[in-house]
Amino acid sequence: PSTSTIVFTGGSQSVVGSQNTNFYNLTLDSGATLVFNNTATPVNTSSIGNDWTNNGTFTSSDAEIKFTGAASSVLGATTTTFDTVIIDTTGTLNVGNTADRLHILSEFQNNGAYTTGNSKILFAGTGIWSGSAATTVKSVDVIGTLTLGNGDDVTVTSFTLWNVGSFTMDGKSTLWFATGGAFDVRGSFTTSGSTPTITSSPTSVQYSFTVQNSGSLDLNSGNIANLNANGINIATTASA
Repeated sequence: PSTSTIVFTGGSQSVVGSQNTNFYNLTLDSGATLVFNNTATPVNTSSIGNDWTNNGTFTSSDAEIKFTGAASSVLGATTTTFDTVIIDTTGTLNVGNTADRLHILSEFQNNGAYTTGNSKILFAGTGIWSGSAATTVKSVDVIGTLTLGNGDDVTVTSFTLWNVGSFTMDGKSTLWFATGGAFDVRGSFTTSGSTPTITSSPTSVQYSFTVQNSGSLDLNSGNIANLNANGINIATTASA
């Protein structure tokens, strides 16, 4: 695609076919609806070499979107719900300071670099967090099912597991809380595997860990360190 920009300008449009599709800049104008129809096995991957700008409506339909550029961004006036986002080993993805920019249904895979301002990632489906690179994000919301897999490494300030959601930390995964961090459990939180770890970054700071009335804990294994003076604050009707 060189440095071209493909603009979808209106109505309902689709990207179809059995081959991967490579874009440099992809833009959805206001009033445009774009569907990535992915019926291939294995799943096709569409790559973005620079910017994704969504001012319309995007339907992912099981599509994988891979960001390959050294300075890619997710932009636009509309929150984008992706099925799967992959940051390539050569890629850097920036989502800026818009609070609600990125929703994930299936997988967020970071093999490169992820740059966040005040934005959050919301997991709304049956999803996994994976990849070979550590990820730092301002906030995470879970309203679906999320698994942080063996060896995965995530740093957040705010992590909210809503009452309709579930979150599992598996294997040697690590969840770091930055200065002022808060872990708010309103749904089902489970640890499994060898030594999943919840701690702070830097280790000199502390964070809060609250299990609300609707929340539940099933801690089968793991390390929990650097909590504030309240420890794990479990509401009276929570399940633990």
